[in-house]
Amino acid sequence: MNLKAKSLLIGSVGAAGLFLASAQNANADTLVKVNKNDTVWDFSQKYDVSIDSIEQANNIDQNTHIIITGQTLTIPSKDAATAPVASEKTTSVTVKAGDSLWALAKDYGTTVNDLRALNNMGADESLIKIGQTLQINGTVQTTPVAPAATTPVKEEVVQKEAAKPAPTVTPAQKEAPAKVAPAKVAPATKEAAPVVAANHVNYVVKSGDSLYNIAQDYGVTVASLREANKLGPTLQIGEKLVVNNPTKTPQKAAPAKKVQPKAQTVTPAARPAQPAKKAAVKPAVQPARHTTANGQAVVSIAQRYLGVPYVWAGESPAGFDCSGLVKYVFKQVGVNLPHYTVSQEGHGRYIDWRQAQPGDLYFWGSRGGSYHVAIATGNGNYIHAPQPGESVKYGSTRYFQPSFAIRVF
Repeated sequence: MNLKAKSLLIGSVGAAGLFLASAQNANADTLVKVNKNDTVWDFSQKYDVSIDSIEQANNIDQNTHIIITGQTLTIPSKDAATAPVASEKTTSVTVKAGDSLWALAKDYGTTVNDLRALNNMGADESLIKIGQTLQINGTVQTTPVAPAATTPVKEEVVQKEAAKPAPTVTPAQKEAPAKVAPAKVAPATKEAAPVVAANHVNYVVKSGDSLYNIAQDYGVTVASLREANKLGPTLQIGEKLVVNNPTKTPQKAAPAKKVQPKAQTVTPAARPAQPAKKAAVKPAVQPARHTTANGQAVVSIAQRYLGVPYVWAGESPAGFDCSGLVKYVFKQVGVNLPHYTVSQEGHGRYIDWRQAQPGDLYFWGSRGGSYHVAIATGNGNYIHAPQPGESVKYGSTRYFQPSFAIRVF
């Protein structure tokens, strides 16, 4: 009888152990191995979770999105959520001219998303104002809300320890340590005063102006305009600017000459003369309007370079970076753009990124401080050169949301 009781007891304990193990496995996050050419965006599509949730779960830099071949990633469940927790070392900083969320995140060793969360900003909000006080935390961490897992979570914790990189990672692949937040923040009152040269002219901003266009008209640089003026995030119509040491004088369009009709003599026997035909006047060249043909031409050309590898500063089919791809494609439709995202902003008008049509340009970052650009293909999709180690490919605003858009045509 005792033998039977022991057998029943052992069987019950074993069944309970199997039940607990199966329950733990059901709640555990998914672990995946990174293969060559894999990206965070690929995993977010495959497992139907956001890029942010994957990067937060694996301590991935949210500016570069770089992952390493052979690395083990934790893919959080759809119900998992993280909330940023500010440490006791939270620091406040006053926004200065030229600052952006991306630049502040880089300087203080944090992320744009954490800055937004600490300052109650929206998920797609990027605009900050001079004199605004922001909360900065160089050691922001995330606290998982999802149920704790067993063995898989231990491996994830090891991945998150910046001070203990995995043994297989080479020195060149090690993540750079987070920068320590500066002990002192320069007050806004000590901002450098605008420099006005003895040789200067004054200019009043008109509709359609940009710093790039004004600099081109006067033969100066955008940097010199910023140095001579206390500028806000955007130019305002009617705003007065100082242009130091101009090397060119903008050419004013000459007024059209009036053509006086010639008097005609009519003889009595002749029929009444027909009114003289006015000479056909060719209209001035107008900027190309955004048409389906223009936009589709840009998209068709961009599609030819899908698969071309990313090369820093590249602007040819041998290799492209993001702005180099845009420059090369638009040159083939007769539009010359510079090779720099901020300068490319000045070659069109700002529109809401949700209104973008094929051929428009998506930008990431603040206006005047963008760090990435892509060509819209329609329905929220785009073609871009993402980052080192990847190739020109399609992307979606569903997983990587832009900050604003520019209409070139």
